[in-house]
Amino acid sequence: MKQLNKALCNFITTFQLEHPIKGICFEANIYFFTDSLTIRAGSEIHIVTINGKGLDVLYILSTTIGIEGFPTMFVIGDFEVSFSEQQGLKLNGISPKWGSFTLVVQPTGKNCKVPTYEELNAKANN
Repeated sequence: MKQLNKALCNFITTFQLEHPIKGICFEANIYFFTDSLTIRAGSEIHIVTINGKGLDVLYILSTTIGIEGFPTMFVIGDFEVSFSEQQGLKLNGISPKWGSFTLVVQPTGKNCKVPTYEELNAKANN
């Protein structure tokens, strides 16, 4: 499915993250930076485009990021988005809880694990 955000499109194309049947789900390192906090974690990432609503959405599938209340869903249009091959996908935004922040996603694989695909398919079919 064609993404709406150009930086997101370039990110997906450069790292060859879209599977023709399974969609976009991959393993990555994520980095979350604020003035007072730095988090690095591994997680599977799922990207969905909802054309009817004009939304690209990035989901962080790991539930063990390390801080309570960490957002796991990012609507791409709500952030300043950039991409470089060296850094990966970068989202800059403002959170009521953390103030200004940067989220960086760097792919470490091109697929999610089989149980993740099974869970995503189950949710999609319910």
